[in-house]
Amino acid sequence: MKVVNEKGLTQIRELLEQHHVSGADMTDGNISAWAYVVEGQLDLGNPPTFEIPKHYSVTGATIELELDDDCIDEIPV
Repeated sequence: MKVVNEKGLTQIRELLEQHHVSGADMTDGNISAWAYVVEGQLDLGNPPTFEIPKHYSVTGATIELELDDDCIDEIPV
């Protein structure tokens, strides 16, 4: 099973600060919720990504963001 590690949580926070119109809610619980989305993508065999919807992105378009490989740990099940 693949999970977002501490470096990944930090990267999610930084990406939200850069790309979310209001900077998003930066509480640990909210960052963990975004990490859960990334882990869902990994469970489906997809890259470690999450999207910021167009109405929340600084560009006004939906943005797909991908975490670096070292932001993901493999946990034996």
